[in-house]
Amino acid sequence: MARVAAALDFDTNAHLQAAFALSSQTSNLTPSILEQVYRNFAVNFTRDAIVRFVDVQIGRDVLEGWVATDLGGGRTLKVRAFGARGVHVIAGQLAGHRLHDHPADRAHALRHPDQAALQRFR
Repeated sequence: MARVAAALDFDTNAHLQAAFALSSQTSNLTPSILEQVYRNFAVNFTRDAIVRFVDVQIGRDVLEGWVATDLGGGRTLKVRAFGARGVHVIAGQLAGHRLHDHPADRAHALRHPDQAALQRFR
């Protein structure tokens, strides 16, 4: 993801500029605020930002292994995070970034394990 940050330079990335132009026509944000959101994409994908996001929002422990939680009564819940490689920029809402794996995508790939379906979600 950190390598993606280098490609997200608003001044040189024609795709970001085109997305900004389209968003400017439909967003409830002023052009100056929306432009700043697009300029901040690169900052949000630096190694430091990703490490901070993992440590604060997700928890490194669940990414590196199973984490057991005592539920009482002799019950234990074990959790481990997993996901597909993906970046989803939510369109039509306040711009920002989300690193996530959409459950519907994962479910589709699991129900249709042919190579074509799996390739779409890698």
